Amino acid sequence: MPYLDLKEPVRDELFALLRSDDPFLDSFRSQSKAIAALMGNFQTPMGYSVTPSALLLRSGSVRNEILWEAASSLRNAFAVSCISYGWQRTAGSPNALGNLYADQYDFYPLLPSASNDDLRGMSPAQTIIDVSEHFRGQTYPDVPVAPPLGNPKPDRSLWAWLVTCWKLRYIDRVESWGLRALFRSLAYAFRAARMPKGCDDLLFDYGINIGLWYSALECLLHPEDSQVGIVQVLECLGKKGWQNHRLTEAKERQLMGTTMKLNFVQCVAHDVYRLRNNFLHGNAVSLEDLTHGETLGTGTYTHILPLVYQIAVEQFVYVNEFVARSPDTSLEKLLAKAPIEEIEEQAAASLAADYLEEALITFQLGRPRRSEERWGDSGCEEIWVTDPDGTKHRLIRKKQDSSDQSGASP
Repeated sequence: MPYLDLKEPVRDELFALLRSDDPFLDSFRSQSKAIAALMGNFQTPMGYSVTPSALLLRSGSVRNEILWEAASSLRNAFAVSCISYGWQRTAGSPNALGNLYADQYDFYPLLPSASNDDLRGMSPAQTIIDVSEHFRGQTYPDVPVAPPLGNPKPDRSLWAWLVTCWKLRYIDRVESWGLRALFRSLAYAFRAARMPKGCDDLLFDYGINIGLWYSALECLLHPEDSQVGIVQVLECLGKKGWQNHRLTEAKERQLMGTTMKLNFVQCVAHDVYRLRNNFLHGNAVSLEDLTHGETLGTGTYTHILPLVYQIAVEQFVYVNEFVARSPDTSLEKLLAKAPIEEIEEQAAASLAADYLEEALITFQLGRPRRSEERWGDSGCEEIWVTDPDGTKHRLIRKKQDSSDQSGASP
């Protein structure tokens, strides 16, 4: 994975994602000339060295006949989790904070041969084999190898849900329509999250990506014994509870001859549904429609759709009982009874939820919330109180009616 420059390893009892210079890989390098070449001979088109990463699966943990599917599904899960979290951190920022496009998680299309000395490549277009000493890997010039600010990190909750489901499907070999749909949907999402390119015209590229994102949602939610459409997608997204009123405020939209009230996330999905249809059916559509549309205040649909997809996955794994819902326990009760590990887990989950909400609000408003807006949304206000000696102090208090100022001096 030449574009994935991890700052820290990702380890599990069944798999690992490691930088190519990790000491754990020394034995692989010493035993195989081909592996050594893949790990040490990559560079950018300008000649700068690249430190790729490698995905390892524990030997014997996955059946050989589904090994590539399992590896690809795990890669897709990691990529989509990182892309969602990356856009959560990047929303409203002038910098890219993470690997934001699926291209940056690609597998390189060469593998060691049976002898471990040569490199072999197989594709629908060609089959090649050559000595590894000749190998000089080069990255594409338009795909960033690593962001200068912020390393790729997965959304904590989304990654945990997907790893749980991955183990159910590929390790425990659970036969389930839902699990099969989930990982096929992730394959759609991985392709949808690629950088808009390939057709060499942004109108085409954004139109195709948006269509794939909507297909990922329908693929995820298609039940075994009936059909799926935009109504089911909206219903799924509507199950998500929000702390901030901005994300719950409803707008009326016309859908299939009826009027529906949709929150912000549902409006984004409805926009994408209509854009997909217009683009797919050859109707008039502009680049402005395909990027910003009528709902977003900043960013493009391809920026926010990884977050929308995460919300759909959350509801999907809960409804299908692949993952247990977190208990709705008050902070006071949790602190009184729970072990420290559970408290830390709940605190991390709460922080992750705040990140997601704040990013969505940024996409909605077109900018990050100001300090006074944050306090106002929580029912508080920030005021300055002047002491008799002239010293000023900042005070956060519950909002008061304009008729009751309590003598406080701003």
